[in-house]
Amino acid sequence: MDSMFSSSIREHGSIPWEDNHMKIGSGHDLHKQQSLRSPFWPCHPPTNLPGTELHTLEISSKIFRDEETLLQYMTSDTRALASVFTVFNLKASLETLKTARCSKTSMTVIKRCTITLPAEHLEHLLELSDEAESCFGRLNWYKEENAKNFMSRYGQYCITGRTRQSTFFAVSTYTADAKQELDQFASSLSADFNGKTVSVQAASAFEMGSTHVSGSIRETHEILVIGCSSRNLQHRYHTIDIQKAWVDFLEHYTPIPVLAHLTHYANIDIRIPHPEGPLSITEDFRNAAELAQLLQIAARSNRLVGARTFESSVESAILRLADLHVYAEGSDKGLQQCVATLKNVRKELTGVWDQRRKLAEVMTETESQIETWPLNKWVKAHSTPDWKIGICPDDVQESLRDEVVEYRKDWDPESKRDGMPICLKSEIPMCLPGRRIVGAQVESGWQDDTNGWWRRTHGTLGGDTLTVAFETQHYRGGSWALIVWAVDRNLYMNV
Repeated sequence: MDSMFSSSIREHGSIPWEDNHMKIGSGHDLHKQQSLRSPFWPCHPPTNLPGTELHTLEISSKIFRDEETLLQYMTSDTRALASVFTVFNLKASLETLKTARCSKTSMTVIKRCTITLPAEHLEHLLELSDEAESCFGRLNWYKEENAKNFMSRYGQYCITGRTRQSTFFAVSTYTADAKQELDQFASSLSADFNGKTVSVQAASAFEMGSTHVSGSIRETHEILVIGCSSRNLQHRYHTIDIQKAWVDFLEHYTPIPVLAHLTHYANIDIRIPHPEGPLSITEDFRNAAELAQLLQIAARSNRLVGARTFESSVESAILRLADLHVYAEGSDKGLQQCVATLKNVRKELTGVWDQRRKLAEVMTETESQIETWPLNKWVKAHSTPDWKIGICPDDVQESLRDEVVEYRKDWDPESKRDGMPICLKSEIPMCLPGRRIVGAQVESGWQDDTNGWWRRTHGTLGGDTLTVAFETQHYRGGSWALIVWAVDRNLYMNV
């Protein structure tokens, strides 16, 4: 990301193939990233495919078991799962990733396969048109003015070749009711790998899904296919039969251009000066696209207040990238703005994760405070009106306070303040399934020592249950409250 995805081209190079604008023989302006008219007579590149023994098939897989793994991968400088999409397919890939989740009870597996044909160099098909020849005059002399005239029409580079490719991209999400179930399933999956080369003939035996899915594991699959003629696959984009979709893809893939090979006109005997140095150009946004997709998963997976708001920022940046290529409007500046947006989102999400980790550390440190509420030991009311342990919203950063939710139960047998023959007793349970109790407080409604007693009878900090018993003083009523603060257990468990 920090390199702004820049590369350079001097005599030869490659850029992303833009389906709406490019053809073999077209001129190209690298500064504006625009296709220009062709100086050649129309040519017709071959449509046939070479033998399958020349097709390069590579498969990569990455498992995102939890949000921390995802964020570590997202911020790494050596991300292995490079994006395989051109800008024109970014919108489709966004749809594919909408089911992706990472948490303690959900995991995402991203698999992609590319089938790439050998690079095609088609200079031998190009013949300069009469219009282009006229730039150099009747005697076809080299003059600086003639060269400038030619370059103003056709640019300095032309498309002399292409690389064709088909892509199978699958996002599989697995969820379970318990973390242990998902851990056991995850251990049965193959380890991450990148660029594993497989022959086309043997690829159908590759396990694209998993045969180890038990009835307790729920799975969803979203598929994006680029460069395939099978209509059957259109009905398998949202399917559980991912293996069948994979076999269909292998039977019907029809590679399409993904890279355009550029050559400077001086290298194909057209009389313009050779370039004096390399031209720095922006790459095809693949790194930006991959990071944006990871940011989408991270923003959706992190349920911390504020994290989900970043998802729309990421999607807006990606759609803007697509517009830049489709309409070729201010690409350099626009790219920098989009990349800056993505980098800011990554920084904010990483900050959200750090805040969550710090809060989890504080929660763990304060759980020992439960010892100040000894189990089944009565505590007499006194002029100090409350007893507090753990943390409450005021103890954490303002951005995290909405995560620490308050629960309150009151016990007020005040109607009989005097003359009761026996003490009144009550046990107040606070049971919060799916929550992790991080703090608690007992409040006495009377500002003296006549309110009776209280004691902890069950539960602890860090669990989902806490129970306190109250007892009035003989012949008196009372006023008590139990307050508990808790967070989402799935969000903070084992952080």
